[in-house]
Amino acid sequence: MSETPRFARRTLWIAVVVLGLAASTVGWMAWDRSGIHKAPVAGDLLLSADGRTLTAAVSWTDCEDRPKLIAHETAHGVGVALEIKRHVQASPNTVCDGWQDKLITATLHEPLGDRPINDTQTAATITPFKASALLAPQHLPAGYAAADTVAVADHSKSPFTRGGTASWTTTYIRDRNAGGDAGGISITQALGEHPDPPATPVTINNHAGSLVTSPGNRYTVNWVAEGYTFTVRMSDRRMTENDAVQIADQLAPVGTSAAS
Repeated sequence: MSETPRFARRTLWIAVVVLGLAASTVGWMAWDRSGIHKAPVAGDLLLSADGRTLTAAVSWTDCEDRPKLIAHETAHGVGVALEIKRHVQASPNTVCDGWQDKLITATLHEPLGDRPINDTQTAATITPFKASALLAPQHLPAGYAAADTVAVADHSKSPFTRGGTASWTTTYIRDRNAGGDAGGISITQALGEHPDPPATPVTINNHAGSLVTSPGNRYTVNWVAEGYTFTVRMSDRRMTENDAVQIADQLAPVGTSAAS
């Protein structure tokens, strides 16, 4: 009897076994839900101009994968939550650091329209900030560009923590990987009047505002205009308080080109 058919059958059998193991592995990976849990969306939500994209700011450690923004929609509402996966090798006693911040999105099948958004973990109603209402800087210092991260160090503030009204924070970064020489600008726009405590008075587009200067070339400009509260925060050793005021003074509707 020829060895060729026997060899062919053996080769085919091995191939079937290998494919079976591969399929089992893929299936296990697809169904592996260990370390995954749902968490509330604690911060702000941004609703895109077309009403179909929700954006949230999140933080996570090196013990976790980047969280996912999950949206479940019906004809009557949209439920949202964060899906967080902790690495299997990270025990409950593992010290987790290496914090990262990022913006994440979820896309709806249909524009949100008048449907409410509710947090599926807390049942809280979330009012998103509409991107169509955002103002953006016409002037940015050289080297700055919009970022998909957040330059707000205090996670008790927008956009990581949601306040009483809809708000959103946009971030611009210079020399992201330059360490201590990097620069960051965040612009928070909140519905309603929420002025900071009195500080150095400044005028922003004919509106009374305040300026706070902190060690390390950090500046905060706050003012109320047209039913919104604006806060510009800058941390940049190359910049001065005049740069922060100039950025604040030249905000305009999104779509206006920024000039360096």
